[in-house]
Amino acid sequence: MVGIVTLNHAILVRPQARQPRKIRSQARSSRGGPRTLIFVSPEAKLFGAITIMFTVYVLENQNDKSWYIGQTDNLKRRIQEHNSKQGGRTTRIKTGQWTLIYAEAYVDRRDAIGREKFLKGGSGRKYLNKQLVHYLGTAKSR
Repeated sequence: MVGIVTLNHAILVRPQARQPRKIRSQARSSRGGPRTLIFVSPEAKLFGAITIMFTVYVLENQNDKSWYIGQTDNLKRRIQEHNSKQGGRTTRIKTGQWTLIYAEAYVDRRDAIGREKFLKGGSGRKYLNKQLVHYLGTAKSR
């Protein structure tokens, strides 16, 4: 049996009966290393769900509660880079741990870049404040 979940223009297929098998992506990341391992069940191949997802994410600094908005094809690696001071300029110069507070996934990198630019603007900040109203306690402007 296969469970299908829709997530922003993508269909993710979750195997429920069998253990998925590993397939290593042949594509290379922008940093030269291999991309993440993708776990795919035989059923997923029928639906054409083998794809790399591009994630737009929002990190929050635990010291001053400031935000960092970015996009990547490997979220786990990118968060580790930010926390080890190898990420973007903002995360390198600020002290404290960075925590993931919001993420969206896209099939096409151009869509993720467009969404990242939107979220960095005024309307995007308002959108995030509305989406995270329970996390923030009150809809504060950032």
